[in-house]
This record gives sequence, structure tokens and C-alpha cells, in this order.
Amino acid sequence: MDRIPVTLSRIIINERSDQQYIFLKEKDGNRSFPIVIGIYEAAAIDRYLRNFVTPRPLTHDLIFNLLDGLNAELKGITVTELKNDTYYAVLEVRKDGETFEIDSRPSDAITLSIHAKCPIHVSAEVMDKVGALEPDASEFEMGPGAEIDLPGPDDEIELPDPDGEIDLPDLDKDFGDE
Repeated sequence: MDRIPVTLSRIIINERSDQQYIFLKEKDGNRSFPIVIGIYEAAAIDRYLRNFVTPRPLTHDLIFNLLDGLNAELKGITVTELKNDTYYAVLEVRKDGETFEIDSRPSDAITLSIHAKCPIHVSAEVMDKVGALEPDASEFEMGPGAEIDLPGPDDEIELPDPDGEIDLPDLDKDFGDE
């Protein structure tokens, strides 16, 4: 299978929807395409991009810790095919000099690749089928939330202070139940 290196170029998070969007873009080209993912996977990707560490391991941390404990390494991931409007992916795991492919949802595979800082690929067949020169993000439901254009390798990122104070909304609202 011919594979095309891609980067995660954009995340669209809409807190009022279960559907979030990530965009994969060719490293050496201009084609990109969206993949619908869940809010939890979008939040996990956002956490890894911001290097935010939770006090206890979450599911993707557990998988990464399991690989580490087995002396295995995630070498990369590939979005392999699109069938019936569903993307398929594989994790490329190396252990004892041998590489294994493990079936995965693309959202989980991409989340793990961000955490492991390993390459993301898309099969040429998938890119030829769905890649567009400039996908129109306006067709995706935005609403309240965030659209995150990810920085390039030379961009500086200012991360929030994890020990700083957080302003919470007024939680003592009258909902008319009494």
C-alpha cells in the first residue's frame, strides 16, 4: 500500500455536538480531509498537544503505558481505508525488531500518535478518494466551541499555567425547580 505522510492541521471542537472534526493534511502537498471524532478523543488530542498531564492515566495513557510496559513502541499510524463512510486505521507497533499492525479507530490511532510523537500516514487510495485542495470548514457545524488551527513547527506556543486559577461560571443558578 502506498502511504502519504500527513499532519494533523486543524481540530474543530463544538461543545454542543457529539461530532468533532480533525483535519489531516498532506505534508508535501495541499490536499486535506476531515474525520469525524468524538468529544473525548478531541479532548485527549487537545490535552496531548498542550502537554497537559492528568493526575491519573486516562484510556490513551493506559494504552501507551501498556506498550511501554511490554517493551513495544508505537512507530506510526496509517489511515488505511474508507468503507461505508467509516475510516479504518492501524497502529504500527514494533516489538523485538518485528512490526505488527493493530486495527484501530482513526481517532484513537491519531491520539496515540500525537502522544508518541510518531508519524501519521494515509493510504494513497484514501487520499485520492477524499482529499480536497481546500476543504470548506464552513460546512461543519461550528456553534459554541473552538476551532484550533494547529501551529507549524516554527511557531511558538504559549501554554496556560497548569497551576493557575480558573474562573468558573456562577454555579449557584436558580433553575426554577423550587
